[in-house]
Amino acid sequence: MQHNITEIIESLLRVLPHSSKQLDTVEGSKNQLASDDSVQKWQGLAKWCKIHFMPVGALSGIHSRDKFQRKFQFLYFSNSMIHHLLPPMSSIMSDNAHLFVESTRFILDLTKEKHGDYVRKVVSMAEKTRCKVRTPKE
Repeated sequence: MQHNITEIIESLLRVLPHSSKQLDTVEGSKNQLASDDSVQKWQGLAKWCKIHFMPVGALSGIHSRDKFQRKFQFLYFSNSMIHHLLPPMSSIMSDNAHLFVESTRFILDLTKEKHGDYVRKVVSMAEKTRCKVRTPKE
């Protein structure tokens, strides 16, 4: 779990507008989170955003609640929750929101063909939710 959260936060740090070295991504090992230097960098993130972990049950009706309309600037979907990325979800995304989707790269029993199918399906779902798709450079 810590690895996934670390990756999410590092992705946020790469796309957030910032002018301070304090918000640079942590260099070196991802296990350095406890060092004083990296703690300062992570605390700098709090100036720019709040991270809310939503319970699974909240996803089905979140798009219909007024208080969430256009509120989310960053959304993360694990590969096991991507089926919740439906067109109504676009109503909770702010303008220029960023959508992060977990890769299937480390699922051991997944063939390259199945990985490709997953990517095509996620791209299709994201486009139906009015997202512009950018794939990571590998």
